[in-house]
Amino acid sequence: MTFGISIKKIEGSIQFDETGFKSLKNLWVAHLKNLGKIALDLKLPQDIHEIIQEINSYLIKQRVISKK
Repeated sequence: MTFGISIKKIEGSIQFDETGFKSLKNLWVAHLKNLGKIALDLKLPQDIHEIIQEINSYLIKQRVISKK
């Protein structure tokens, strides 16, 4: 018996409304603050927007989402 995962391709990219983005941004800033020096050592971006762009780029390369 073979099991497969069927993934429907999503059109567009991961996006947030203004309220959701503000909340996510606040959580990211708090996370970086909690990590302290480790965040600097890992060279994590200060701007959550950079992370969202990176995730979208990865998902496009993996053909999970398509460019809109």
